[in-house]
Amino acid sequence: MLDIRLIRDHTDSVKAGLAKVGFDAASVDDLLTLDSRRRELIASVEAMRAQRRKASEAIGALQKG
Repeated sequence: MLDIRLIRDHTDSVKAGLAKVGFDAASVDDLLTLDSRRRELIASVEAMRAQRRKASEAIGALQKG
């Protein structure tokens, strides 16, 4: 199994190596597209969690005061 960081950093080398064993190199592009989307979604989820945490803290402060 190839590490995703290796694929991101050395895309051309990975494609060349996979082509030697008969693997479709276009699949690497699809993988990188999906990986990029996954990373965007993770960042979005983390931002929403931070927003939720701040809202929860604000609600708690209002309930105490």
